[in-house]
Amino acid sequence: AILALAETQIVSMCLRDADNEVRVACIEALTMLGNDVEPFLEEIVAKLADRTIDCSDFRNSNRNMRKAAVDALRMFGAIALPFVDQIAELLKDHASMNRAAAANTLEVFGRMSLEPILPHAEALYKLLHDWEEYTRKAAGGEIDSFFPALFAKMCQGKKIGDMLKFGGGGGGGGGGAAAA
Repeated sequence: AILALAETQIVSMCLRDADNEVRVACIEALTMLGNDVEPFLEEIVAKLADRTIDCSDFRNSNRNMRKAAVDALRMFGAIALPFVDQIAELLKDHASMNRAAAANTLEVFGRMSLEPILPHAEALYKLLHDWEEYTRKAAGGEIDSFFPALFAKMCQGKKIGDMLKFGGGGGGGGGGAAAA
């Protein structure tokens, strides 16, 4: 069911609350709404750039706003695909948990549609060499980092988009009629 106007206003107020814990809890609660979350997508995407709390230190009692936002967008699925570019910005974040969360989200989105992820392939590749093992695993999955690195080297200098085109190539011409 669509949220009533009063409920929508309350959620918007929670997303703008001065308390980081309230904003993070609101985002986490929104993940349970399914497609009813669409009116809040822009506000959640704005939280990807929220730098009011620095949670690069895991001992900090405040939860990380950027990680909560990117995790929520991953759970929203296809309705969050238009925000791939904003999510990809977190691949350069100073906090490894944010870089890893962004890589995980882009991997999930890439399974839905590879096209919006392609412009960020180089940034994902760079994460394979990240100083933080957790981030490297997020960028390369659970496979040995040798294989993604090998694939990347094989693709250097090639237009990946051209390699991913399917169909429409025509086909070989038919063999002519046999001579009588």
